[in-house]
Amino acid sequence: MNLSDAPAVYFGTQAVLKVYSGPTQVWPVEEASPNLIVNGDFSENTNGWSVGNGGVLSVSGGAMKLTKGSSSNCFTYQSVPVVAGKTYDIAVEVLESIGNTGIRLGTGPAQLQYLNSGAYGPRLFTTQFTAPSTSNLFLSIVYISSTIGDYGLYDNISITEV
Repeated sequence: MNLSDAPAVYFGTQAVLKVYSGPTQVWPVEEASPNLIVNGDFSENTNGWSVGNGGVLSVSGGAMKLTKGSSSNCFTYQSVPVVAGKTYDIAVEVLESIGNTGIRLGTGPAQLQYLNSGAYGPRLFTTQFTAPSTSNLFLSIVYISSTIGDYGLYDNISITEV
C-alpha cells in the first residue's frame, strides 16, 4: 500500500491524517553536539564552575544562584575549548535577575573580547560565535548590581558546536 492509497482520518469533513501501514522506514538521525559546558544544568551542584569578585555561588531550585557578596560586580565562569573556524551556539537561561546580567566570552574570566551582551530580566539568551583560533575561552556570567545580597538565577547553560 502506498501512502496515497491509505485511508484518511477525518476531523469533521476535513481529512487531517492518512494512515500508512507499509514497511518500516528508518532515516538516520544526527546526534546533537555535546554541551562543552560542564554541569550547565546544575544537577551536580556548582561543580565545574568558578566564581570571582566576591560572588557567592549556590544552587537554588535546581538553578545556579549567583549572589553579590562584595562591592564589586561578581561573576561565575567556565573555561571551554574551541576550534578555529567552528561555529558554536551559546545559550543561557536567565530565570531571575534583581540586577542586570552580562554574558561574556573572552580570553580570561569576565573578559569580553568576543561577546559582551546584557540579559535583563527573565529570558533565554542565545547567540552564535565563530572561534577565531583554537584555544580555551571563558564563558562568564557577570552579575551587575549596586546592592550586596542581590542575586541572579541561571540554568541550562550550553555551548554546542553547530
